[in-house]
Amino acid sequence: MKIQAGNILIYFLSFTPIINAQNEQYSSSHQLDLEKYRDFPTIPDTSIKYPPALGLSKSAQKLTHEVFGYLPYWEYNIYPNLRYDLLTTIAYFCLELNSSGNITNAHNWPVSGLIAKAHSNGVRVVLCAILFDKTALQTLLQSAINRANCINNLVSKVVQAGADGINIDFEGVPSTQRANLVTFMQELADTLRALNPNSHISMATPAVDWSGAWDYQALANICNTLFIMGYDYYYSGSTTSGPNSPLTGGNYNITNTVNDYLTKTNNNFRKILLGVPYFGHEWQTSTNQAYSPTLATGKSVFYDGAEANATLYGKLWDNNSQTPWYRYYTSQWNQGWYDDSLSLSLKYNFAKSKQLQGIGIWALGYDGYRSELWQALQSAFTTTQVIAAHPTLPDSWQVTNYPNPSNPGTTFRIHCPDTDNLSAPWQLQIYALNGQLVYVTTFRFNDKVYSHYWSGRDNFGCQQPAGIYLAVISGPGKVYTLKFTLLK
Repeated sequence: MKIQAGNILIYFLSFTPIINAQNEQYSSSHQLDLEKYRDFPTIPDTSIKYPPALGLSKSAQKLTHEVFGYLPYWEYNIYPNLRYDLLTTIAYFCLELNSSGNITNAHNWPVSGLIAKAHSNGVRVVLCAILFDKTALQTLLQSAINRANCINNLVSKVVQAGADGINIDFEGVPSTQRANLVTFMQELADTLRALNPNSHISMATPAVDWSGAWDYQALANICNTLFIMGYDYYYSGSTTSGPNSPLTGGNYNITNTVNDYLTKTNNNFRKILLGVPYFGHEWQTSTNQAYSPTLATGKSVFYDGAEANATLYGKLWDNNSQTPWYRYYTSQWNQGWYDDSLSLSLKYNFAKSKQLQGIGIWALGYDGYRSELWQALQSAFTTTQVIAAHPTLPDSWQVTNYPNPSNPGTTFRIHCPDTDNLSAPWQLQIYALNGQLVYVTTFRFNDKVYSHYWSGRDNFGCQQPAGIYLAVISGPGKVYTLKFTLLK
């Protein structure tokens, strides 16, 4: 989502931050994450054994609302651990398109392992197709030939995989293509539903329609779901720190966004889904105060890293936006703003109060092996009563690292609940994106938790370049992976 210069968000008289929320001048978190992990190596399903899913029920629970989650290809290997009893739809992200409607990268689709696992648990899988370039979108949408080519390619991929539908994530749509976007979605829906009347058609839609390119009412009438990307109100390029997904406060927030959708769709609440973030943003700031001016472009931080930071440095609460944040000092102040189980629960309750279809998640896997966000979903959308717990030692395998991104090094923390494996030899291997092994160490657990600091150097003492790395922890019958970023 994007921040538009010239649109002023006022929290107090002294704060005039720029707001993103899908402005076509800026890249959304969907696009930024894709660019960040474009070359992330995919490990085949058969090469990894996974721990049991956290509290996965033997029989799926009946959810009261839609729970729609994006699963990016760089998080694909976590699919056996998902709580399928707390999901209704998984959108595999992504298949990339060009201006002619041709597929430029399918990112390992069809994903037969995910589809089989989801279907066996009563969860639908849809294919997410993306195009994030304004000029390319104009070329695609204004041409009947290009639209038809695109639709034929997408329908073929969905049918080939035995998937349940399609999700369209077009960002930067020109205002001149408002009507053609509706035409494209109608043609796509008609073609797919002619083959399978139960096909699920959905779209990722902006929190703020800056350019007037989105005919919400027409699109809601065509689609099963409009997934509001309810995040990036503040983003990495914001001039002040602030909430990624404010429920309240200022002129632009979740409450106003949802009310805008309800107005423009003639209160078609049954088609509207509130998308929430499993990530946040962190900036260097000039002070330790909330909404401080930022000193540089910020960075995104996944929920598991943000929650670890907040636990380490002290979690603060912003009553204005109803979201958590934290701060710490290195050579300057740093602030991180994100959503936790409490702020997400407040958004879930808001979605229910508005009678929305449900909620959506960007993105599955960004919570790591933590369980509290699953518990929040269970509390909100099932009849099961859940008391959220934050144990010091989890009762399942967990592999984390902090800080992430790291500079110059990072500490890996591995929790082993299985006492039978404590004395066995384990290995920590670190790979560069090109598959080169750069570091390896062997260890044994002295206790259930093992910590190891990696200095950013290989086994010969050579400093490794900045980039994305893959840590592989392996032991008796088990392999775990963790991606992280090394900064310089």
